[in-house]
Amino acid sequence: MRSFIDFFVKYHVFFLFLLLEFFSLFLSVRKSSMKTGVVMSSANSVSGFFYKKISRYGNYFNLKEQNRKLVGENLALKKRLQPSFPAVNEGFRKGGDSLHNQYYYTSALVIKNSISYENNFITLDKGSMQGIEPDMVVISNEGIVGVVVNVSKHYSTAISLLNSQIGFSCKLAKNEYFGTVKWNGTDYRTADLYEIPNHVKLIKGDTVVTSSYSALFPEKIPVGTVLDFTTKGEDNFYNIRIKLAVDFKNLRYVYIIKNIFRKEQIELEKKSEQKKLVR
Repeated sequence: MRSFIDFFVKYHVFFLFLLLEFFSLFLSVRKSSMKTGVVMSSANSVSGFFYKKISRYGNYFNLKEQNRKLVGENLALKKRLQPSFPAVNEGFRKGGDSLHNQYYYTSALVIKNSISYENNFITLDKGSMQGIEPDMVVISNEGIVGVVVNVSKHYSTAISLLNSQIGFSCKLAKNEYFGTVKWNGTDYRTADLYEIPNHVKLIKGDTVVTSSYSALFPEKIPVGTVLDFTTKGEDNFYNIRIKLAVDFKNLRYVYIIKNIFRKEQIELEKKSEQKKLVR
């Protein structure tokens, strides 16, 4: 809106001139029918120019609504094309005792984001009133973003992948070798992948995705691609740097995922661990 006002302020003299010019032409045309065709042609050209300008500004102000529609369309497309997430809804729903109803989506808008700290967080415009809970996953169309940590009625905050306090279970898409991705605390475009054995054949550009070993993320969500890798002495694992799939400096619309079987899985795993300790 500011740029729209500045446009008229900058050219106000020109608009005043046009107004006076049209008025004088109107008086002249009233006395001469021959001039009418010429004047109408000129008027159409001028009005066309302004309609084009107005249309451009109108399109600009409609971008937010257009983006929301695109997010809704993406949700529907994910339902058709993403076999890992067979149940895709705009908004969460209860129930489901089938693997086909394990994951549910809802869209959200990023209203605050940071990339320059060692531990970064993201604020979203959805909260408990929309069914958001801690430990739900946040992704974008490009890949993983983070995990919800705090929720109020109308908002939630997520710990970003750009946070040195959190790591994500991931794997190499081509051969299923798994490890942990953790941010290096410096460049928002890259992170480090740990625990990949050095006997595994790697090449630059290999795709890294989420693994099935996490109770948070669904499997095979993009994380990034291998940028470079090295080994140190007798170390049995690579030092791998990856380029992140998500551009965190241009993060606007995201999806929050609910895994309705998460608690069941965690409780079962805890029972198994306790039995090990007893023995």
